[in-house]
Amino acid sequence: MSKPQECIVLRFNHFDPTWRRCWDRRFADAGRIFASYRDIEERWISDAIATCADGVSCFMVECSWVLRHYLERHPEQVATLRKLSEEGRFELLGSGENIVDANMIHGELLARNLVLGTLWAEKVLGVKPTTGWHSDGFGSSAQMPQIFRQCGYDWMPAISYNIPDAPYWRGIDGSTIFFSSDVSSAPFGGTENLVHRQSVKGNIYMKLPPCPACLGAGCDVCRGEGFTIGQRAEFSAPPAARLPGRLGVLMLWGEEIMPGFHVAEDIAKFNAAHPEFAVRQGTYRDVRKYISDYASRVDEAPAGKISSKVENNPSQSGCYVSRIKIKQQHRELEHSLLKAECWDALLNGAANHDRLAGAWKKMTLSAFHDAITGTHIDPAYTELCDLHRELKSLSFEICSAACGKKLADKSSTVTVFNHTQASASAPVKIVLPVEWAGADVTVGDEPVPVHEVSNKDGTTEISFLATDVPALAARTFNIAEATPLTIESMAAGEASCGKFTVVAGEHGLTGIRANGFGDVADTRNFHFGELVLENDFGDPWGTRSLDRTRTSLSPHTKLVDIRRSRNQVTVRYSGKHPACDDPHTTSDPHVTYLTWEQDFRLRAGVPWLEVETRVKWYTQSRRLRLAFPSMTAMNRGVYEVPYGVLERDCYEGKSINGGNAGGDWPAIHWAGIQTPDYTFAIFNQGTPSYRIEDGAVMASVLRSPQIPYCLLDPESYVAYNYDGMRDHGEHVFLHALYIGSGDWRENDTVRQAALFNSGLTSCPGSLVSTLPGWHIDAGHTHMTMVKKSEDGSGIVLRFVEMAGKQDVLSLTPPEGFSRVEICNLLEEPLEPVNDYEGTFSVPVAPWKIITIKIKKRIGK
Repeated sequence: MSKPQECIVLRFNHFDPTWRRCWDRRFADAGRIFASYRDIEERWISDAIATCADGVSCFMVECSWVLRHYLERHPEQVATLRKLSEEGRFELLGSGENIVDANMIHGELLARNLVLGTLWAEKVLGVKPTTGWHSDGFGSSAQMPQIFRQCGYDWMPAISYNIPDAPYWRGIDGSTIFFSSDVSSAPFGGTENLVHRQSVKGNIYMKLPPCPACLGAGCDVCRGEGFTIGQRAEFSAPPAARLPGRLGVLMLWGEEIMPGFHVAEDIAKFNAAHPEFAVRQGTYRDVRKYISDYASRVDEAPAGKISSKVENNPSQSGCYVSRIKIKQQHRELEHSLLKAECWDALLNGAANHDRLAGAWKKMTLSAFHDAITGTHIDPAYTELCDLHRELKSLSFEICSAACGKKLADKSSTVTVFNHTQASASAPVKIVLPVEWAGADVTVGDEPVPVHEVSNKDGTTEISFLATDVPALAARTFNIAEATPLTIESMAAGEASCGKFTVVAGEHGLTGIRANGFGDVADTRNFHFGELVLENDFGDPWGTRSLDRTRTSLSPHTKLVDIRRSRNQVTVRYSGKHPACDDPHTTSDPHVTYLTWEQDFRLRAGVPWLEVETRVKWYTQSRRLRLAFPSMTAMNRGVYEVPYGVLERDCYEGKSINGGNAGGDWPAIHWAGIQTPDYTFAIFNQGTPSYRIEDGAVMASVLRSPQIPYCLLDPESYVAYNYDGMRDHGEHVFLHALYIGSGDWRENDTVRQAALFNSGLTSCPGSLVSTLPGWHIDAGHTHMTMVKKSEDGSGIVLRFVEMAGKQDVLSLTPPEGFSRVEICNLLEEPLEPVNDYEGTFSVPVAPWKIITIKIKKRIGK
């Protein structure tokens, strides 16, 4: 008789903190009240814990966010979960705080999500998670293997949709993760397969409707919870025959389906009736022993078993555009928090370290794979926007307080703080509580370019170039009332300022020259920055038709004026779709109302040409792109990704299935084209969707999907609360053209794109004294974060090599710091502590993330 086949039953749910519900607020629809995800997930965990009283049942939770909030309401269960964890009957999976989107968020948030979740688990449960997890994430980026490895993970059984094509996924830096599929069988083949099977009969995707007795308000029938529990995840679909492979992984899994109360009993009955099986409950820690040989070889992966892809993209490419304001607000907040954290650590003794850690945790909800992606209902959107307002206020408060510690109140001065690793010059705006017609700005006795002066409600807004602000320090500028700027209005033609010359035609820019490079835009097919309307029949996740017909909007665009002052040129265009004039006979009935204005700004001392696009958008099943033609015909582009840069080829969307990739790639701060002489880069502020074709950088900024795929589910309940997915309303987009001399690996494109997004921090008042000096010589290695260390012993700086080449990082901190630790992302030392005097240097391998903890020498 053959040996019984071992099978492990895994019990867990896919915990969405936002999507078809809100995270922590109920919402009303058609007289019914719908429970929050937090309430439903609280009930799931409570029921799962209750089943474990039988001494054999086990369960898992996907992310720290859900468990942490559960324990805030049920602190009495901490000891229970620690005990179950020690017994091997409970496992918190290693997704970090949340299963975040991995393509549209800052690399620091991608890392911080995993760090925060891992450290919290170790503190509360007494053990770090060991099973890496990214279930349902819409693609996975090239630095994830390094981030997971630096946090102690070498195995990921859950990567979704676009997955590695071999069992070892090697990231851009060479870090490798072992991947075994959570869907069917592991990709390495042979009798070692882990065969996954769903063992719940029925619809595991059913959602919980409001209680029919109280319509969700809460009553005795529903225990005051407001929802009705129907089917539970019982062991109701056991294997009918022996499974291929070494181990059967039987999943009792769903989304809102509650834990079964008879799982242990049913498994015992099945084993008694089927001696050819040996079924038991467990967790992925039990599964690990069956793949431990594979995981142990991650650093010496067998030839032919390494995935051909450093990233697992694209996937669900409509997500790169849907509900675009969520992405814009999120990007702004990432940089606001990074600045607040830096100055709080350096200037305010890290007084707000814990508040900032809490803010970063909340940012993981914004980064969740159904949040920043725009794949959620309207009440969830409102909740996310409220969260963004809260975090914006918090970051402003903390940053202002920290910088204010070093300032004296002086109404005629403003001090600009530079949180980056090198001296920086960048445009800033200040608002004075007086009304001036004009202003001069000086530093010492030297004037700096003033770009704009405007008045509103008794105040004056001044835009000027903050010049040569030292790294991790500040510079004070003097402000004085002056005669108004002389503004000259021009007709169509050439206009020059700073680095660029533009040729303004009647319907758009017909030429752009960059100093030292000549013509940089071939406008025979598109005007530079032209609006292009495209057919996009789809849902928030993707385009569901192969009809991608485009309509140029330049014929409907008209030059308004060209305004030139000494330090700035602004070329303004406006336009409207024909539907605005005659909706009855328009050639495109999917356009209800569409108007736009564009300002092209050329400014003295600013190395980019800024494009501001303002749109009133009322369309259905349409996409709006901005076209930025280069002088090339290339179909290969360069894209910044979280903590890296990738070169990618153009691809065509060929599927109409749900979750398809429709032709765009995700990017962080910029994407562009590398020419033989320069980098043609288009910066963005929170519009991460790009397509590069025939030499044009096509930036997607809006979609108006109409198909409620995955948002309307009549089998569970009917709620029409997704109208906002069409993004109707007024929108503002900022892009910029940057021409970097030579190759992107050597020029300043990455740093300037980050500066375009973050800006510098300006505060009224003058410096009381010079700030402690830092000197960082990092070549193409970029500093991305400054914070207090988690153990409170010093300052942590994070660096990432961003050119794919060997580099050397040299750092001279202020006097008093003389001990250095090179750490992993968890701030655990990788090398012995190094005492030094003055400057220390460390080699940096291509694409490596380096965390440096600097502290004072003991006894000093």
